[in-house]
Amino acid sequence: FSPPPRRAGSRSGRRGGMQAEESTGLLHLGGQLHHVTRLLPGRECVRLACVCTELRDGIVEDGALWRALLSRDYGMGEALGPSMQPTEGPRRAYAEWASRHEPFDSECVPFVRRAAAAWAALEATLPRELPEVAQSLRPPATDAQLRSLGDELGVTVPPALRVLYRFHDGQELRADAAYDAFIANREANQPPAPSLRKEMEESLGTLLHGLFGGYEFYDHLVSSRMLPLRRLKWAARRFANYFGTGDDGVSHLPFAASFNFSKMFGVRVDDASIHAMTRDTSLPAAPADGTGSCDGVLRWFEAFATRVSEGYYGAADFELPSRQTSPGTRSAAPPPARARGLCLFPQLPPGCLERITRGVRVRACPLFIPEQSDAGSYMFAYSVRFSLLPEAEQAALMSGSTNR
Repeated sequence: FSPPPRRAGSRSGRRGGMQAEESTGLLHLGGQLHHVTRLLPGRECVRLACVCTELRDGIVEDGALWRALLSRDYGMGEALGPSMQPTEGPRRAYAEWASRHEPFDSECVPFVRRAAAAWAALEATLPRELPEVAQSLRPPATDAQLRSLGDELGVTVPPALRVLYRFHDGQELRADAAYDAFIANREANQPPAPSLRKEMEESLGTLLHGLFGGYEFYDHLVSSRMLPLRRLKWAARRFANYFGTGDDGVSHLPFAASFNFSKMFGVRVDDASIHAMTRDTSLPAAPADGTGSCDGVLRWFEAFATRVSEGYYGAADFELPSRQTSPGTRSAAPPPARARGLCLFPQLPPGCLERITRGVRVRACPLFIPEQSDAGSYMFAYSVRFSLLPEAEQAALMSGSTNR
């Protein structure tokens, strides 16, 4: 988006003469030229600036033009890049957006700024706290890919969901390739090769790198990842009978799921509301705002990103299912493997409460478990942790108050 520098001299020959005539005609528009350039795509404005020095100066230095294009194509009223950081000016901001994203359509533009801020908060936190999760994020999906998804499923993908995928097309985990190969072998009635079994075991921990976090209690283990479009399409078809409306086909788009699909987050195609779904039930995951803005999934995503960036959710080690030894062998089972992921048990108030009594710190965190709940019965899990204070703090507490 940087036109070439000015060159001394003039072009000769027939082609140069034609360009000169064309540029002269455009320059005759005078003050009306800015009305023309505001109707062009941003890249065409750059190409036009390459025609001659006068157009170059008029377009490159026209801050009002680039502010208008930045607002039209990316919904930004300020000179901010995709990471929501200030730039040198609106032209530079437009160049940064265009280098990562094609222009958004008019239905998505009202949601772009909010989605960009939420993704920027996650992208600033995840590399530091959970680099494996950050590395699993895929490049942006294109508008053509999203249109194709809607056409194949026979639905209109809600703009609030489309805009999220325009930043990242879900996640790609190391375990995905091994799982796909295993399914292909099974469909071909072929046993998996030893190397494939080894890869499946070694990549098992990546299933806990879900962007939307998880939890474990007793024998229940969940981690929800953002599905790439190709897996979203498969899940929407696979579970259409559970959440469809008879002959109307797909009613929800499951954009996030645990590794065994026991827990899913789906977006209704008619109003973009978000629901925590299982194969048996569906519960609202975000309250309706009563405005008809059809942005439920984006409001949910914004709240999630805020909680991650503020430390309300944090990284934790999860225990992977241990491999059992063969019957009749005397060898002990190997120690359980662990993998690090995002834990949804709250780490801060009001979801986490902490008290100190007689030198012992007690932290208690409740968590709603939607996949084991339904409209008439709600399941909660609790995390309660005890830790001893350092001896100096215990002594200070005991001497300062007999009630603690």
